[in-house]
Amino acid sequence: MYNCSWTLKCEEFEYEIVSKKKYKFGLEEDRDYFYAYFNIPNSEKYSLKVIYSYEKYKKDHKEFFSKILIYFLLSTTTLALITFFISYYALKPMRRAFKINEEFIKDILHDINTPLATIVLNLSMINDKKYEKYIKRLHNSVELILSLQKNLKTFLKEIHKINWTTVDIYELLKSKVDTFKELYPEIDLILIKQDSLIIRSDKELLERIIDNLISNACKYNSHKTPFVKIELTKSGIVIEDNGRGIKDVDKIFNRYYKETQRGVGLGLNIVKKLCKELNIEISIESAVGVGTKVELKM
Repeated sequence: MYNCSWTLKCEEFEYEIVSKKKYKFGLEEDRDYFYAYFNIPNSEKYSLKVIYSYEKYKKDHKEFFSKILIYFLLSTTTLALITFFISYYALKPMRRAFKINEEFIKDILHDINTPLATIVLNLSMINDKKYEKYIKRLHNSVELILSLQKNLKTFLKEIHKINWTTVDIYELLKSKVDTFKELYPEIDLILIKQDSLIIRSDKELLERIIDNLISNACKYNSHKTPFVKIELTKSGIVIEDNGRGIKDVDKIFNRYYKETQRGVGLGLNIVKKLCKELNIEISIESAVGVGTKVELKM
């Protein structure tokens, strides 16, 4: 409006020469239009009234808003496409690295089967009573390696085929406790049977869950008088220890999350995954310096 008041060559505005009165100079509003008064140089009798139609205002506003919307959509779409391509090419090496890592693990698992099978076969052929205790320890160590191997296989599989069968939970726990007593003789492993529990489940996957939980309870227990208590109830299993405890329980099931230098952070992620597949509810309570309690409801 101000520029138009000097040139009078503005098609979007109308203007009139009016008698100079006590006008309030600046933009004002009427029912049908906006207007403003401007001084005319060297004129004491007249003022210039520049008028902006309300209909014209609505039309210009609509056009302006449409242009802004189009520019916004174009810029957003362009930015989204640029972001997608940058992300795709930036993550491509990472995806390739994960694939190579997965193939490497598969090759290692395949290659390790032969020597492990040979060790197990040869140990079974030794019947000398003199070395029975040492042979049993070797058997347990081999079982532990096999357990780690099964963990890696579980990690690589997205979904497992469930082989439903009848499982006596007490017998399963008893065999696991006997194995871990040999591996961790300094830890007091206590098995308490409150009730019998026989369920339909996948025995091998259940073993993965129990192995990981008892193994963690033993590995991370540096108490002067360490214990791991496994209690069988009518609804499930409670595993409790007096170890170092967990700082952030909410993150403990995340893949690769770990609170110590030891391990790779896969054990509890595998446990959570298998519990979901077997319809087992898992909960963890822990306090640093006090210990951890894990409950499985079947």
